[in-house]
Amino acid sequence: MNGPGPGEGTSAVCPYLLAVRSVVFGTCNLLLLGVPAGWRLGDGAFPPEVDRWAVRDGISWATAARGHWWLAATAGGTGSGPGDSRGGAAQGTEVAGAGRPVQRTGDGRSDGGAEGRTATAASPRVARRGEGGGRRRLPARVELFLDVRPRAAVDRAGEGPVASPAARLLSRSATDGTLELAGHRGWWARGAVRRGFPGRWHPARALVVDCPETKRRIAVRLEAAPGSGESEVEAAWEAAVRGWRCH
Repeated sequence: MNGPGPGEGTSAVCPYLLAVRSVVFGTCNLLLLGVPAGWRLGDGAFPPEVDRWAVRDGISWATAARGHWWLAATAGGTGSGPGDSRGGAAQGTEVAGAGRPVQRTGDGRSDGGAEGRTATAASPRVARRGEGGGRRRLPARVELFLDVRPRAAVDRAGEGPVASPAARLLSRSATDGTLELAGHRGWWARGAVRRGFPGRWHPARALVVDCPETKRRIAVRLEAAPGSGESEVEAAWEAAVRGWRCH
């Protein structure tokens, strides 16, 4: 199975760069992935952390890191711009180059309106800046978890009894398989995770990709937020794969 290339498919995708910025170490990139047009990427329950990194072509890429983000959709469904994450929309994102940010083309601004559908009271929300300088709260649809590990550490630990590394990221896997994504070997799984009390099941997708160039394994899990379902997870999954670039 080959992953769709950028621009393929029926829905528009906005590429987002996940990165960590430090006044001491500069910018360290995590991953470039796609977000459905009209959706926003916001900070999650904990800030992204980087333990190790490697420099490729003058750009720092995390080789040991983890992070959590929320994905939320605006009512208009068009014009996805930079969210409140430490990364941002790729067309306006600064990418580290030899310790110096390199500005990509475009301003990355968004004029999308507030989320139109009603969320449950328990739904987390993502902040966005309104025209008046205040903050509007958008119901989150999907949670995004990222885990990056050095490939050497994965080899030492072994793959474990479950054949698919992606299936191991889910509490219950309904189907899984392999794919080639941006020229790299990967695994995918579709199923569910169990969260909270009394342990409700949430639809989820998992993706694991090995990147020989940066010598790391990248694992991404997408989970439906409270009040959302499998359709939201599938929309986030399709966009993430179409906009994927690991270096």
